[in-house]
Formats: sequence, structure tokens, C-alpha cells
Amino acid sequence: MHNNTFDVEADGEPALHIDDLDSNGELDIAFATFSGGGVRVGYYEDIESSPVTLQSTVFDTPSDPMLVDCDCDVTLRSADIVTTELSERIPDAEVQTSQAIALLPLADNGGPTPTQLPDANSVLLGKTQTAPTVPNDQRGVPRPSGPGSDIGAVQRVSGSVALKTDVTVTEGDDVVIPVVRTGSSGFVFELATDVELTTEDGTAKTGVDFTGQGGTVSFAGESAVLDPAQQDGVLTIPTLARSGAQGDRSFTVSIVSTTNGAVNGEPKMVTVTIQDSDSGANANANANANAGAGAGANANASAASNATANQGADGAKPHTNLARTGDDGAAAGFVAGAVLLLLGIGAVMVARARRSALNRQ
Repeated sequence: MHNNTFDVEADGEPALHIDDLDSNGELDIAFATFSGGGVRVGYYEDIESSPVTLQSTVFDTPSDPMLVDCDCDVTLRSADIVTTELSERIPDAEVQTSQAIALLPLADNGGPTPTQLPDANSVLLGKTQTAPTVPNDQRGVPRPSGPGSDIGAVQRVSGSVALKTDVTVTEGDDVVIPVVRTGSSGFVFELATDVELTTEDGTAKTGVDFTGQGGTVSFAGESAVLDPAQQDGVLTIPTLARSGAQGDRSFTVSIVSTTNGAVNGEPKMVTVTIQDSDSGANANANANANAGAGAGANANASAASNATANQGADGAKPHTNLARTGDDGAAAGFVAGAVLLLLGIGAVMVARARRSALNRQ
């Protein structure tokens, strides 16, 4: 019998009667909630022994929660049992008051049948010390896969918490670490939870490269179903700007603990990388300076080369402004022909002047 809720009048009568259990039968009760009355088991008279197993069950009853109607040898195995009354058959049960157990009234808390939720301060929360044999509760809510599930038929929804991804920032900026709480689809976050986080130095040192040593991110309980069943929070860590080139540095942030049974999901640790703004600026400045020096050197070399070339041309050929469509011999012939043409024109003009003077006489 798994994931059952029994809520009866607290009149001392058992809530569950099991009769005629024989030696071939085994009674297994796990993750059950008994309120008002416990269990009574009856056996055949000729039975010699029969095993009974109780696990992660709560009995809020006014009398002994486990009664056996026979003089036979009953082998009872139990683990993580909480009762309000001492029991001869369950000597290792933890005895608590009804106020500490703090079961809420029977109600529709989701799922196919009414259930009794433990209060947010109940000692039942996260009480199971071993991995549950029943993965989901009476409503279908998943139980934690390891130690820490609630005792009784109901697992209060506190969800699982996890970090998201590694973070990179420039020194002087704030580091923002996302933290997410994931619940069960279709159910409200019935419990608030606090997530404690801590930092661990790497090449980045607290007080030198960043401030603080962690912090707490709080998630509130909800009164309505969230779709998706997720809450988001952040942890902010300031970083310190340092003068001079330091290079990139890193540290880690990890989940240390949670409250109200919230499970640690994955990843539980992320790495923060702080980028050095000074080394980047210096690298750019040096690159620009080198580029400028190289450009100047190239310009000077080009100017010097052009000057040398011009000096060489001017020295070899002083009349560089002359057209040089052909070779130098053709240019010399062109110059000589032009001189002779000018002399011929001058002689003709002198002859014409003399004849004009004779005619006037």
C-alpha cells in the first residue's frame, strides 16, 4: 500500500483493518498518512510469522498506531516513521507532537483524491533519509531521487534549483548569476525556498577582483499554478576595475544549500570570467601605434625613393619637361629643324622690307 491518506475521527479505533493475513502474505505500507487512527492487522490463528514493512509513514493518532491481533511472531521492518504515540511494534519510530507534525485539513490539493498537506514548518518535510521506493506522491508530484523527500503521502512542491551557464564580464561591471527554480507542471510552488550560494577563488580573488563571498536567492511560495512551472532569480556580484594589464581572471559560484526540501539540480556550479579592460586597450593602442609607425615608414621610404628617382632623372636629362614621345635623337632633330625654319622666315621678311623701301624712292 503506497501513497494513501487515511483521515478518521480520533476515537482510538484504527483507520485501516487488515484481516486474515497468512504466512505467504507480506504487508508493505510506504508513504502513507494516517490521521486519527492507525493500523490493525489480523492473522490466521495457525500462522507462525509474517513480515510487515513500514516506510516513510506518519501516524498522527491518539493511541498505538500499530496493533497486531495474534500471538505470532511478526517481523516488522520500519524506516523513517513519525508517530505521536509510542508503539510497541515500532520501537524505532520518532515521536513528535501533533503541532510539530502539523498536518493541514483534508482538501483538494491537486491529483485525483483529497490529501493532507504538511504545513510549511512541519517536521515531515525532507525527513526521509533514503532514496524513495515510490517515485511520485499521491497526487503525481515527483519525489526527490535521493534523501530528502517528505514523510507521508504528499510531497510538498518546493521544486529543484539550478544555475544556468558560465558568465563573462568586463572588470568593473556587475556579474549577474541566473538561478532558476523548476517545479511540477500543473502544481503550485507550495513552499518558499532559499538558495544559498558561495564563491570560490580561482585566478580572480575576492576583495581584489570582486566583492562578496556569495549570497542568498529567495523564491516565494505561490498561490496559483505557473505555466511553465518556473521561477527565476539572480545573484549579483560586483567586480573591481584594476589599473594596468592583469589578464583575464576567473572564479566559481556554487549552490551550497536549499531550504524546504528543494532539490539541487544541474548545473550546481558555474565559472565567472573577468576580462581585463586595460590589457585590451593597451593591445589596441600598441597595434595602432605600430600600424602608424609602419605607415609613416612606408611613406618616408616612398618619398625618398621618388626623390632619388627624380634626382637621377633630372641629373641625366635636365630638360624633363620636353615631350618625349620618341627617342632623344628625334627630339634633337626636331629642335634643329625649328631653328632653321625661323631663320628662313627672318630672311624673307628682310628682303620684303628692302623692296618696299626702293619702291617708295
